[in-house]
Amino acid sequence: MNGWLLDTNILADLARLHGSGRVRTWTAAQHEHLLFLSILTLGEYDKGVANLGTDNPRRPAIAASVAALETRFAGRVLPLTNAIVRRWGVLS
Repeated sequence: MNGWLLDTNILADLARLHGSGRVRTWTAAQHEHLLFLSILTLGEYDKGVANLGTDNPRRPAIAASVAALETRFAGRVLPLTNAIVRRWGVLS
């Protein structure tokens, strides 16, 4: 598999109204099918939504954005395996 793993901070930057122009330019130049997410990225977003509280007026819109992101990257969300987590341990 070849492509790019987008970290959560890249997606957050793209979602910002005044995000980095360099990030926007780079991602726009990539083929969509070469962009991937880690399941951890979706988990980080789920954690953020859960921490908002059920009465937060932004919660439904943010949850819908996370669902749209998951749909957009369907088939390109990379799982974690024991080997991947062990390798992360060695590298970090």
